[in-house]
Parts: sequence; C-alpha cells; structure tokens
Amino acid sequence: MLNKEYDNAAAQAFSAAIDDCDAFIFVTPEYNGSVPGAFKNAIDHIAPEWKNKPVGFVGYSYHGGLGAIKHWRDIMQILGSRPVDAQVSLTLGSDVEDGAVKESVQTLTDLETMLTQLTEAQG
Repeated sequence: MLNKEYDNAAAQAFSAAIDDCDAFIFVTPEYNGSVPGAFKNAIDHIAPEWKNKPVGFVGYSYHGGLGAIKHWRDIMQILGSRPVDAQVSLTLGSDVEDGAVKESVQTLTDLETMLTQLTEAQG
C-alpha cells in the first residue's frame, strides 16, 4: 500500500483516480455522531493517496452532519491531507425538502467559501 500498488484491480483503479484529482469534497451523512463505516473503510484502504490533497466537507443529518465533519477532519489530517476551514452543514429537517437541498444564502455562502479555499489550497 505504501507504494500505491494493490493486488485488487478495483483498489488500483481507485488509487489512480484519487491521484488524478487535485482536491476533494466529501459529501457525508452522519451516523451515530460519526462517519459512515463503508466510506471510512474505502478511505483507509488507500491511505497514501490522500497525502497533501485539499479536502472540503458537506455534512448532513438531523443535526447538520457536524459530528461526521469533525471526525473526517481529524481522519484526513492524520492521513496527511489538508482540510480547508470552510464547510457546508445541512440539517435534514430544515435544509432539505422532498429530497432536494433548499436554496439559502447561508448554504450558498458556505459553499462558495469552501470552493474558494479548495481552489487556493491547490496552488
């Protein structure tokens, strides 16, 4: 894994896809105050690929996904990526209706700030 060579073809393809990208936005639900297990397992499986990659977060739950975002920040810093400060927090009870995110000034401002920070972090 440290040399980014994997026996599994799917893992090798995932590794190459991560290497090809300059930055990431994780859109994550919150489960029991933390990150989804399958998502975390996928990230852990190719840990070296995340080094020095900027990452932003969009979290959602009935509490805004803040627990998941906090844990993702810690996890990604440990893996050597560079989480940006801005984030988008969506509360399912008020920010989402009929399966779609409601447009709001706060959400758009948070998203624009996060995208700006991700762009600057690539520099």
